[in-house]
Amino acid sequence: MKNKFLFMSLFAICFALIAVPAVSAAGAIISPVLDNNYTGTVNISMDTDVGDGVLNITCYYNASGGEASTFWFDIVNTTDNQTNFEDSVVDIDALTDSATYNVSCTTYATGVLANDTSSVNVVTFDSTDPTSALTITPSSQTFDRPLNYKCTATDALDSIAVTTLVVAHPSDDTTSSTTLTANDAGVIAFSDTDYAGDYVFTCTITDNAGNTDSSTATRNVAVLGGAAQPAGGIGGDGMSTQTLVIIGLVILGAFLLLNKK
Repeated sequence: MKNKFLFMSLFAICFALIAVPAVSAAGAIISPVLDNNYTGTVNISMDTDVGDGVLNITCYYNASGGEASTFWFDIVNTTDNQTNFEDSVVDIDALTDSATYNVSCTTYATGVLANDTSSVNVVTFDSTDPTSALTITPSSQTFDRPLNYKCTATDALDSIAVTTLVVAHPSDDTTSSTTLTANDAGVIAFSDTDYAGDYVFTCTITDNAGNTDSSTATRNVAVLGGAAQPAGGIGGDGMSTQTLVIIGLVILGAFLLLNKK
């Protein structure tokens, strides 16, 4: 009886080892990336080599610098032998802006004794827009005289990645728009004001996390010593200066031909 019991015990142990093998698995979080900033949503991606029977990955976070232990979300499998789990639009709006998070994801699979876990630390979530401030002086200007501009960018949580500044010219000007040098240290003169009408300045700020903000200002350039030019140009009836000159030359030529005869 004793030998029979021993044999059954050994048989049970062997069966367990076959049915539930101990797997040494190496997982890796592909995204989020160490030291990166994210806004609105974040792509979560993890590779795992557990093999068959993968059920899901479960991700956790911690904002206090310790081990990630607060449940975040699950990504369930779509195939039995899945090696990558990804959710490209994980909502992070409920998390605290500017906080530094530790993130870990664990793979759970049937028939695996050791879970497959990967961690990434120092991930910052930033959903706060930067602030742009656009200054154009003077408030109005006369024909062919400069407008001075300055665009200032600030961000409470992040650094500024891109600042663009564009001015749209009056509708009938031969130049439709000009991209200007963005500058927050001092004013710069914009001198291409040889066409009267409205000049619309737009400054757009983008931080490293992708948040944006824009400021717009319109300045009117008027004919020297007179009122603002109508939208069509100096002619006032929709004709540009060049058109008026051509018409004048044609009339002059016709006049000279008639007098010659």
